[in-house]
Amino acid sequence: MYFSRPDRYPTLKRRRSFLLVNLRFVLCSRSWCYPYAFRPTGHPVLCCVGNINRSIPNYIMHMWMTTLDNGIAANLYGPSVVSTTVNNGVGVRIKAETDYPFKEDIALTVFPDSKTEFPLHLRIPGWCKNPSIQINCEDIIWDSNEKGFAVIKRTWQKEDKVNIHFPMNVKIFNGRETPYPQVEYFKNNREQAKLDSINNPFQSLYYGPLLLALPLPDMGTNSTLKAYDGTYNFALNIDSKKLREVIHKQEMKRTWHWQMESTPLKVRVQAKMFNWEPTELQPLPQDFVSMGKDTTIALVPYGLTKYRISMFPICE
Repeated sequence: MYFSRPDRYPTLKRRRSFLLVNLRFVLCSRSWCYPYAFRPTGHPVLCCVGNINRSIPNYIMHMWMTTLDNGIAANLYGPSVVSTTVNNGVGVRIKAETDYPFKEDIALTVFPDSKTEFPLHLRIPGWCKNPSIQINCEDIIWDSNEKGFAVIKRTWQKEDKVNIHFPMNVKIFNGRETPYPQVEYFKNNREQAKLDSINNPFQSLYYGPLLLALPLPDMGTNSTLKAYDGTYNFALNIDSKKLREVIHKQEMKRTWHWQMESTPLKVRVQAKMFNWEPTELQPLPQDFVSMGKDTTIALVPYGLTKYRISMFPICE
C-alpha cells in the first residue's frame, strides 16, 4: 500500500500509542483510518493499491515503438524480444539482453528477414551523461535528437550486434519538503495536510536511474526483513564534491523475486546517528543536523523496500 511514499515507517509514535489504546475504534470506525490495520469487515476502495500495478504492464507495453520514419525505437530498457515490420513491410526481430537498471550494459541483436535499411532509435536517459554505443564491437559516433534519442540509420543484417553502455554513479539530490496540495479533500482527512509552511531540508541518493533507500524491518508476518536493523534516525553526512561511497554488486540470480538478501546492489555512505523521533506532523527535522555519532549505512534500490527512508535529514 502506498508504494510511492518516499519515507514509510512501520509505525509512527503518535499512532502507535493511539492504536494500543483504541484498537477496537481503529479497526471498526469509518471516521478514522489507520493505514496498516487489518479490517475484518473490509475497507473502502484504495485506488493507489490497484493503480500502482498498472506501471508494470505499461512499462512493458512502451518498451518498443515503431517510428514515423519507418524504423523502431527502444524507448524503455529491459530483457525483451520484439517483432515488427520496418521499411515498408520488412519483418525484423530484436532481442534485448540486460540486467538494466541494475547494470550498465544493454545488448541488442537484430534479426531482419532480409538485409534492409531502417533507423534504430535508442533513448538516452536524462540521468546519463557519457553513454556509448557500439555496433558489431566498433564504437560509433552519434548525436541525440531533440527528443533524447540516438538515431542509427544503416543497412542491417542478420545478427548485427548493438551494445549500449550507460555509466552509472551515485548522485545527490538536495531538496526541501513541500506542503500537501491545498485541496479541501486532503485537509479533511489528513492532519499534515493542514500545514502550509513546511520547508524541511532533505537529501536523496540515486544510482543511475535507481532511487536508493534505507530498508526498515517489516512489522507484519514477512520474516525476510526481520533480520534487518530497524534504526532509522540517520542524517546523511556526505559532501557532493568528495562523495565517499562504497558500491557492492553481485550477480543477479536466474530467478529473482526482489528478495532483500540477494539484492544485486548495495551502496554504503557516510551518515550520523542522531536523536530523532519522526511524527505524523513532523516527519523530517526542521533544520540541518549538527550533533550525532558518525557511522555508515547501507542503501538498496527503493523497489526492494516495503518500509524505508529515502528522503534523509542532512548534516551541517
